[in-house]
Amino acid sequence: MNTDPTPTDKDAIAANIERTVDKAALRKVRGLVDELEAEDTLWRRQQKWIIAGGAAITLAAFTWITVAKQKDAAAEARQACELNEWQQRVAALRAEIKVGNPAITHVELQRQIDGYRQQLQSAASRACASR
Repeated sequence: MNTDPTPTDKDAIAANIERTVDKAALRKVRGLVDELEAEDTLWRRQQKWIIAGGAAITLAAFTWITVAKQKDAAAEARQACELNEWQQRVAALRAEIKVGNPAITHVELQRQIDGYRQQLQSAASRACASR
């Protein structure tokens, strides 16, 4: 009895092996495609969060800058008001001291005004706070 395969059997065996190899290769390729699709889906989801986070950070920074500018503008307005009040009060005090003592020297006049510095600053602050 001859157990050697015939050429037809050899062709069938080769075709079967080739189909098996092709199926294995297709499964591997399909696995890679599935893996790439999963990574792509994950990346798109991450991109959405990255964009949303960037937008939130931008909005927070814009809000912070806007509020800081408003605070700065209010502080500058108050400082300008206090400076104006200070100058008016110093001028009034200077005139009052000169009326009482017309021969006072500039140095002595300045020394007396310096003695009222805290009171003048507080009065200017109070005047501007009520506006």
